[in-house]
Amino acid sequence: MSTTERIIETVIELPFVDKRIDIFLAEKFTYYSRNQWQNAIKFEKILLNGKPTRASKTLKLADKIKFLFSKKEPDINPNYQIIFEDEYCLIVNKPAMLPCHPAGIYLKNTLWYLLSQKYEHIALINRLDRETSGLIILTKSKPATAKFAKLLSEDKIEKKYYALVHGLLESYHAKGWLIADENSEVSKKRLYTEEQPEEKSETAETIFNKLNDSEKYSLLDVTLKTGRMHQIRATLFSLGFPVIGDKLYGLDDNYFLKFIKNELTKEDKTNLIISRQALQAYGLSFKHPFTNENLSLKLDLDIELQNVSDEDLDNVVLLDESLEVPEIKNISRIAKIAEIKEKIECELRKN
Repeated sequence: MSTTERIIETVIELPFVDKRIDIFLAEKFTYYSRNQWQNAIKFEKILLNGKPTRASKTLKLADKIKFLFSKKEPDINPNYQIIFEDEYCLIVNKPAMLPCHPAGIYLKNTLWYLLSQKYEHIALINRLDRETSGLIILTKSKPATAKFAKLLSEDKIEKKYYALVHGLLESYHAKGWLIADENSEVSKKRLYTEEQPEEKSETAETIFNKLNDSEKYSLLDVTLKTGRMHQIRATLFSLGFPVIGDKLYGLDDNYFLKFIKNELTKEDKTNLIISRQALQAYGLSFKHPFTNENLSLKLDLDIELQNVSDEDLDNVVLLDESLEVPEIKNISRIAKIAEIKEKIECELRKN
């Protein structure tokens, strides 16, 4: 098990002004609990503007927080596969349970670090969540990074995913916005909406096509038209079709809070069905910016996703009836509502 040790420095921005420093640290750096951060402050391991502070101290704009981070990194699955390689880039099949890049508690136990030990220059072009498996593009030089990053920013790299979800979902074109989930204890959680929000938001467009289904779940082919953080997971959760195994956007985000504290029970793991979120980036298509070759790569469905059955979903129970979980829906009703709404808007434009 690797140990991460580095100096962390962060500057307070407007959204965090007037927040207690212990609460800020617990929300931003979730690898420690609030109580652990309070102890670190008490023993003067946290510096605010270069000086020790107290846990109840409220933050001001441009305050600087500094501390030494030292912690053993969790185990990972390091078994990536190189699918394609030339002098400019690599395309790698990243397994689930391997972070892409250094963040939080992870530094050496990341795909970027593992490859940086073998290549003089390595840069990630696209990224996947730790629990999502699939295809990642990495470049071997600064000129290559610039060219591939331009392809990505101009939406010239087609990205395809498999998603296994609770509920029966027909084909659906989701076009709307992603906003913060104000009701979640997890600050990074997002929601998808098709009504333009007044608050800060990002546009999000995703195409879902059903490949197969059973009585209780659907296997989807997903095409990203925009590339936003948690786009697929947040959209499916908000539509009422949470990704199987997803601790944050699944049946209950308390699983995520318990997971980061290493407190998942046997019953929790049964409800999650599989140990990872059932999302796989299976396809990439683009024109190579140096050779002009049209590249199209595709992976078979992960064995873990193939092995999910109706019997697995029969074992899912809510341990606490007071928990609010997403209503598992039938997409045909949602699609019909959208169709009616579009017809009404069309008539109004005519008038």
